[in-house]
Amino acid sequence: MKLQIKPIYCFIVVGIIIFHYKIGIMNVIPTNVEWLLQASDWPQHQLGWEFFRRTPWNWPLGEFSNLLYPVDTNIGFTDSIPLLAISFKLFNLVLPDFFQYIGLWLFLNLVLQGYLAFLIFRKLKLPTNYAIIAGIFLQLTPALIARFNHPALTAHWLILLTIYNYLSFEGKKKDIYLNFLSIILSSLIHPYLAIMIIPLSLANLWRFQSWPKIIILTIIGLVTPIILWAGIGYFVDYSIGDPQNLGYYSTSLQSFFNPEYAIWDNHLKDASLWLDSREIRYPSQYEGFAYLGLGVLSGIILTIVILLIKALINTKESLLTIKTVSESLLKERKIVFIICIILISLYSIMHKDNVTYLEQYTYIPIIDMFLEKSGVIRANGRFIWPLMYIVIIITLYSIQKIFNKHTLYILTILALIQIIDITPLIKERLFRDQEFVSIKSESSIFWQNTIKDYKEVNIYPGGQRSYNKADDYIIFAFWAAQNNIPINAGYLSRYDIEISRKFNLELEQNLNNYNLDKNSLYITTKDYQPLFQNISQNTGRELVEYDNYYILR
Repeated sequence: MKLQIKPIYCFIVVGIIIFHYKIGIMNVIPTNVEWLLQASDWPQHQLGWEFFRRTPWNWPLGEFSNLLYPVDTNIGFTDSIPLLAISFKLFNLVLPDFFQYIGLWLFLNLVLQGYLAFLIFRKLKLPTNYAIIAGIFLQLTPALIARFNHPALTAHWLILLTIYNYLSFEGKKKDIYLNFLSIILSSLIHPYLAIMIIPLSLANLWRFQSWPKIIILTIIGLVTPIILWAGIGYFVDYSIGDPQNLGYYSTSLQSFFNPEYAIWDNHLKDASLWLDSREIRYPSQYEGFAYLGLGVLSGIILTIVILLIKALINTKESLLTIKTVSESLLKERKIVFIICIILISLYSIMHKDNVTYLEQYTYIPIIDMFLEKSGVIRANGRFIWPLMYIVIIITLYSIQKIFNKHTLYILTILALIQIIDITPLIKERLFRDQEFVSIKSESSIFWQNTIKDYKEVNIYPGGQRSYNKADDYIIFAFWAAQNNIPINAGYLSRYDIEISRKFNLELEQNLNNYNLDKNSLYITTKDYQPLFQNISQNTGRELVEYDNYYILR
């Protein structure tokens, strides 16, 4: 029992420290929602939940349409974490009006990251103290911490769970349950994670000796996420792709040692205190950020040096070790898992130019055809994560095997190097204070009191997310959601652009023809003030100017 409790305490403490620096520990409280109304992705996630929770249950279960009205979308395409959104909606009647689960989700992901890593290293027979430090190492993974602006994708512990399932496979029923747990959870959290985890989980199940069982489990493993995604709403007509960007958000072969990452809107910064960034060929390749940290990189160099020295001293023993490892991988079809890791990693470096390494690229014609058929999987750079974790785990495991009694000291030193190195990343607060949206401000109260008296909010021109400043649709959408009324502005990762265009073209025609709905609130900016002034004079609707917006009410 002590073995299970003490590590958790360590990972909770480390999780609290990282969460506090990145976001602020008070934002784990579910009723604190203001921090999620910052520009960029957070508002999309929170607003998706705000609209979804007030939408009557329908099929697909995750569908709603009041954000960027009249297009249909679902909580999957707002990255609102369907697993949690659907679960909490069941209790919506007893939840407070201001409620968020993203803060707690981010914190739990940090803790689970450390604990799953701990279980992996215990399965590799590392002593408890070593496994705890190794678990903390995995909590300090830069690619995880840099993902805080995209909460659904911080569930990296699902990748670790799949690796744990690989290591703990015994050909029993529990192995089926654990691998299907990975498939189900990842499918309900984020499709990108699921697409990484499904083939790896099925590769684990291929180690059963019975081919009929393998075939049946494979079919179930492929059908299960399809059913779950249908229930969320991913397969409805509005789930259009964006083929012109396929492969644009790839990674490059320098990603493991390049500390350059993005925090908001492709704004690139360095995650390392000591290493200089290598200029990535395309800013969009921040999606493939997989910097290992100087602690891990030092461990890799140290391991390689020691192994080379040992190999030179005893070549026969080294060759025998390689042969033993190879035979072990081939036995019970373990190699299938490795092949899946390699294929997933190769997909991550595919670019429209086509494979990038350092600042160069190599053109491979067949990749163009493959990328064109890859559907909506645009950010393929993220698929470097499984290989990244394999590299980290092998490095920390090798250190224990090489140094044995001195492992605790070596790992502690490397962990300190890792912490100091990624200090800029940990201390980078994910807020834009100049764009902070306070729901208690005088401006917010004005919009709350204005919006609540109508049944629809129309912003002209419609179908946008920014008007007077970046993402200023947020405050309008927030109060529209609170009052359960549609708004024709917003930001969605996937939607039918044509439906939005037609609706807003009709809105423009109605405004020009003075055909206004008395139950609709109309808002525009200074550029269109003459139009609204003319409408006011011809319809009798009151024209009000507030905070550089013009309102017909």
